[in-house]
Amino acid sequence: MKSGLKQGSIYSPFGYILTSAALFENIIKRVVDLGLKFRFKKGGDIFDLSNMSHEEIIDILESLFADDAVLMTDNPEDMQKIIDIFTEVSAAYGQEISLTKSVILIASKTSSESTSFYVNGNKLSNVSEISYLGSVENSKGDMSGEIANRVKKSSFAFTSRKASIFKNPGLLYSSKLIYYKVMVLSVMLYACETWVLTASQLALLESHQRRFLKNIFGLWQYQHKASYCDVILLASRYGIEILPIDIHIVKRRLIFLGEIERAGPRNICYQVLHSDLVNGYRNKGSYLSYRRSIKSDLKIIGVELGNWQVLASNEKLWRSIIDKGVDSYMRRWLLFRKTNTSYGFDEISDRGEKVKNLTAEMFNRKRIFVDTKSRAERKESSHNSLEISFMEFE
Repeated sequence: MKSGLKQGSIYSPFGYILTSAALFENIIKRVVDLGLKFRFKKGGDIFDLSNMSHEEIIDILESLFADDAVLMTDNPEDMQKIIDIFTEVSAAYGQEISLTKSVILIASKTSSESTSFYVNGNKLSNVSEISYLGSVENSKGDMSGEIANRVKKSSFAFTSRKASIFKNPGLLYSSKLIYYKVMVLSVMLYACETWVLTASQLALLESHQRRFLKNIFGLWQYQHKASYCDVILLASRYGIEILPIDIHIVKRRLIFLGEIERAGPRNICYQVLHSDLVNGYRNKGSYLSYRRSIKSDLKIIGVELGNWQVLASNEKLWRSIIDKGVDSYMRRWLLFRKTNTSYGFDEISDRGEKVKNLTAEMFNRKRIFVDTKSRAERKESSHNSLEISFMEFE
């Protein structure tokens, strides 16, 4: 080849696809058994992987997107072999590995040991955090870096448009809320269907949404005495459904679960969901995991653990079940927040009092009736204060 393609040529992506496909086909042939090893069991209960008598061992080596590649394995010796093979085959196709853009991330909850890796004798940088396809991964294998990144980016998205959109008196509240969902909430919850959060991380996200909504409605002063429940209901009054972050993530995660199950055994997400690592171990006791989060989500919407796969096989039925379950969870959330949030109304502003009246009207429309007893009175009258603190009529 004496010359390359022109910038913007329609043949450019076609040529890249052919070259990269041939390159990785040759790499895969030479890296057999060097990736992450999983025991994969087609079908069956994803919450009980103890019986793996009919398992199949599968290897997951790479994650590819355009000209970015993530290589994965469970031991340093295999990683160096993969890098050497990758370098050699790439050179044969006239490609070079960028030393400035290539880094090593060792994910371990127990070990801080650093191992060096080399490309043609050049040492690659070891990092504790990387960003891939917009998501942040760290060496601890948790969500702390990603949540901090989501909060930072969503805060920037809100403040950069605050004057022109969210505090613009010429725009309707319904328009502002639509802009919020499109420009801010989508940034905050990017790829949230894959998240596994701690209570403190979830609380951080909820507090930022509460602050955003209070700013949109101009209820940020303490004298307004506006609660999170008030601004959520106020948004629905303008015809825009804003779900609490917790409920939003539950809904997205269950929709994604159905998509994975319907994708079938050839899909990599399906394989991982129905597999367990060959090497490694789990700490005993309480720990966060994606399966535990899914199990909790299914209980929230009232789906039996042994029946969800049959229901998820029908997309229309599955979405209907999720919508009904989320609606029921939302009613319980409103009841709990309304019952357990109290403000002194001796210094409430006129705007705050109007919002409280509108909130009460919204509760009546939803046929949700809250006990007006104080928190102390409810504790004295029952050991289970939540049980008698509200009544719900369908």
